[in-house]
Amino acid sequence: MKNISVIGCGQMGNGIAHVFAQNGFKVTMVDLSQENLQKAVTTITKNLDRMVAKATLTEEQKTIARYWDDNPFVSEHKGHLTYANKKTTPVGHWMGITIILANQSKKTELDIAKAFALTSLAIFDGFISTWEEKFTSKTVRPITVIRENIESEWNPYLQTPPFPEYTSGHSVISAAAATVLSNVFGSNTPFTDTTELKYLGMKRSFSSIKAAANEVSMSRMYGGIHYRAAIENGQKQGEQIGSYYNTVFLPHDSGN
Repeated sequence: MKNISVIGCGQMGNGIAHVFAQNGFKVTMVDLSQENLQKAVTTITKNLDRMVAKATLTEEQKTIARYWDDNPFVSEHKGHLTYANKKTTPVGHWMGITIILANQSKKTELDIAKAFALTSLAIFDGFISTWEEKFTSKTVRPITVIRENIESEWNPYLQTPPFPEYTSGHSVISAAAATVLSNVFGSNTPFTDTTELKYLGMKRSFSSIKAAANEVSMSRMYGGIHYRAAIENGQKQGEQIGSYYNTVFLPHDSGN
């Protein structure tokens, strides 16, 4: 279902139309009064305009979005020249974090092997669950909603992926990985992520593994390629997957 018709442009109809438009649906409003119809359209447009204005990024938010982009093949265009920039992948980034945590820990070789195996499996299942939901919900990306309803030339800060929006794959796999890694290395373990030094010349420090996963999720909204619902529900989805692996394979590990 991609098209919605709302009959009546009063307060309730206005609210319903706004929610559906915000989430990527094509909305048709019907009212006997042309004045009410125009008033509703004006109100919804103003509300969506405010959303775009609030989305103006700070330099820190741009840094976060760029740092966690993890797009292995980013197309760049300069005049008539098209080329690609290389970055690490989402999975590669979390495997890099696993290496960093392992190197700074005093865990046994068996514990570290468990961390690599279970984090990889949790991420694997995270992608499966995410793509099942993406092609069930088939939610369009913010670029579609904004270009059709607000600004026809708008572009997000990050390159929009060519597949449905909901849920956020980055949020799901990051929460899944962080839930497993926190159980192995400790829930309050600080670390400095240097995974992107080779590709971006950047590094970031975090007070905990979950703090890194939370930043990953927000980076997708800063990048303009996800709605908040996709990242918040994606986090819950990933945490459930990670918790399953902890319960089944690490039942006696305290995570402290």
